[in-house]
Amino acid sequence: MNDFKDYEEFNIDFMVACMQFINIVVHSVDDMNFRVHLQYEFTAIGLDDYLEKLKHTESEQLLVQISAYRDNMFDVQHLMEDAETKNIALEQVADLEEELSHTIERFQDLENESMAKIVELENAIMDTTKERDMYYANLVETQNELEMLSKIMNEKDEDVKQKGSLLQEREKELENLRGTLKLKGKGTGSGGGGKEESQEGDGGSQVGEKAPTALAPPAPPPPGPPPPPAPGPPPPPGGMPAPPGAMTIKRKIQTKYRLPMFNWVAMKPQQLKGTVFNELDDDRLLKVINFDEFEETFKLGGQELHLGLSSDSLDHFKEKKIEAVSLLEANRLRNVAIFVRKIERSPEVITQAINNFDLSTLTLEMTEILLKLIPKDEEIKAYKQYERDKKSVAALTEEDKLMFQLVKMERLHQKLQVMSFIGNFQESVHLMTPQLHAVIAASRSIKSSTKIRKMLEIILVFGNYMNSGKRGAAYGFKMQSLDNLIDTKSQDKKVTLMHYIASTVKERFPELLNFESELRFIEKAAQVSLDNVLQDVRELERGMEATKREYDQHKDKKKFTVLKDFLGNSEDKLRKLLQDAKVAEEAYKDCVDFFGESPISMAPTTFFGHFTRFTRAFKSAELENAQRAKAEAAANAPPDKTAVSKRNKVNANQNLVINELKKKVGKKKEKQLLSQEDFYHGAVDDIINDLKHQPYRRADAVRRSFRRGKGSGECEDQQAVM
Repeated sequence: MNDFKDYEEFNIDFMVACMQFINIVVHSVDDMNFRVHLQYEFTAIGLDDYLEKLKHTESEQLLVQISAYRDNMFDVQHLMEDAETKNIALEQVADLEEELSHTIERFQDLENESMAKIVELENAIMDTTKERDMYYANLVETQNELEMLSKIMNEKDEDVKQKGSLLQEREKELENLRGTLKLKGKGTGSGGGGKEESQEGDGGSQVGEKAPTALAPPAPPPPGPPPPPAPGPPPPPGGMPAPPGAMTIKRKIQTKYRLPMFNWVAMKPQQLKGTVFNELDDDRLLKVINFDEFEETFKLGGQELHLGLSSDSLDHFKEKKIEAVSLLEANRLRNVAIFVRKIERSPEVITQAINNFDLSTLTLEMTEILLKLIPKDEEIKAYKQYERDKKSVAALTEEDKLMFQLVKMERLHQKLQVMSFIGNFQESVHLMTPQLHAVIAASRSIKSSTKIRKMLEIILVFGNYMNSGKRGAAYGFKMQSLDNLIDTKSQDKKVTLMHYIASTVKERFPELLNFESELRFIEKAAQVSLDNVLQDVRELERGMEATKREYDQHKDKKKFTVLKDFLGNSEDKLRKLLQDAKVAEEAYKDCVDFFGESPISMAPTTFFGHFTRFTRAFKSAELENAQRAKAEAAANAPPDKTAVSKRNKVNANQNLVINELKKKVGKKKEKQLLSQEDFYHGAVDDIINDLKHQPYRRADAVRRSFRRGKGSGECEDQQAVM
């Protein structure tokens, strides 16, 4: 080092060779600790300070060697800072992951609450709608009765008026008759006139008194039956009149070109009653959608706990010599032994916990294991015979003592089942309630969606346009046909029927683009097995009945506060769950029936899965249409010379960087040792000459050099500020 620093005669080749030697000796070592040690040794003897003085030398070769040495240097301080920064970043990542998990849990809770609120509001709306319909029906009935009564009153008034006018006419006739009688009396002789007059007067009075009764008109006869209605027009020749509610026969559509077949499952006309397709009119859309372009596009060319021992414990069990008496089989004895060691409770404590339904002493996990270890019939007989023989219980093993105590208990299986039911009740309700709410919300949203009806109408008109010439027109289709929209492709196989429907909706019916906004929780409902959930609900109901029976069998109910508190807190929850299950089943049935499917043969996972996949496929087709339109616009647009030149320049720079990285990676992968064939006369001189032009650099030297340069730049800036 002294010869390198305190030279008698400055020789640039010697300086370059020394720097090559130092660089290779220090930085070609694989052990990082040893590299740092060698680097520190050269720093301690003043190499770094001397290299700082040589940075102004005019020799380019020496500057290259000095730069290579500095690039290869390990900066321990920066490495420590990087490690500390990495640890801080890892801690932040852990904190963010924990916060994200809490956020996801809160989001799920909020989603479940919103789902429950939506179902509650929809139930209230349905109840209000039913009341409104009932009131409206009562109103219509009352109005009809009122109209009938007013009509009867009007008829009575007219009858009274007619009778009054008729009575007035009779009174006039009577007055005229009296006048006529008086005139006849005056024309007779005077003899006996007074007497006759008196008689006539009396007779007149009598006639006057009896005339209204004698001359009263008879009551009008009751009106006869209404005349029969006029016969309707005769039926057309060769046909019968169509019954009410019958569907019109759809005409076949004649296309210009031969089109591919859309593989849908068409519904029969008799299956449409009460479905959504009974309300659709796809013939109306034939005049709205441009099918010429459609034909050009699609034309043809034309976890359970395992009770068993591990190998180590089994060997230990074999090595252990059993001196106590056991009435159990070998496998049963092993399983009970595992349970006894795991619970660490005496048989008396276990039996007391079972009798008191104490889940704090006998946990839920232990209860479920104990349900599998209930004594069998032959074991019960064996223990009872052992007791009748008055043999010592102390001679039994710990496992047999536990089984002996369990045999003496009454209704052991029922008590353990009640304990398991109590322990699992809250979790079961918490898991099943969101699933039922999802089915209710999804069923009602799909059935009440007007936009999904429009979408089905568009699909129906496209399917009839493609199939009516060969298979005949269809009045509806099964929901599984929605999955076949992406399988029907154009002649060039680039456009599917889903792409064309998405394009048509965007051009002709833009208000339907966000039809998925009306379909709530269909993805969650597609994950629900409604039959299993309903079966679990019925099991909860049976478990609650068994718990009530167990509670009613005890006379001293004050001691069984666990059952009393549980029944008081859980009956309302179960009642609400049963109501939700009934509503979910009815809502799903109504929805599936509305779309012409069978709720027996089609599960919610299948039914809602059709709509979920259809929604995703539609959005994907919409995005692909936009990308295709953008690419076509860019291809048809005139080229921008400035943008093209910039793009070419960027691509050229990227290619240069990629090629350089490939070369460095290839050099790194090359073998560092030379084979015997590579040694020849003057090989060492050639290697040294190569090192002069291209000094030794490690693969990570550039990164450290950049980091060191950045740090030194910051230091220079700080010094400049000071």
